[in-house]
Amino acid sequence: MTNSLWCETAWQGETLAGLVRVVGDDASIAYVQDLLVVPELQGHGVGTHLLHDALDRFAHVRQFVLITDDDAKTLAFYARSGLRPAESIAVRCLLRG
Repeated sequence: MTNSLWCETAWQGETLAGLVRVVGDDASIAYVQDLLVVPELQGHGVGTHLLHDALDRFAHVRQFVLITDDDAKTLAFYARSGLRPAESIAVRCLLRG
């Protein structure tokens, strides 16, 4: 993953099971650009393992950020790892478009 700050993969034998990719400056911001798990392995801890590795790797960074779909299953997954909606800490996410 050229130009990424950090990337980790998870494998099941010879098959790529998932990956997490982070961009940022490794000081003030780490942005989870991708957290992907093959559908048939979702719910088996692959994504949790990858996310926790990213959280540990960037524990020293002031802003650990990701943007995700607004559905209950996805939000519950991130909440179990301690991530909260931006509104809960009185900040806004602003987008162009």
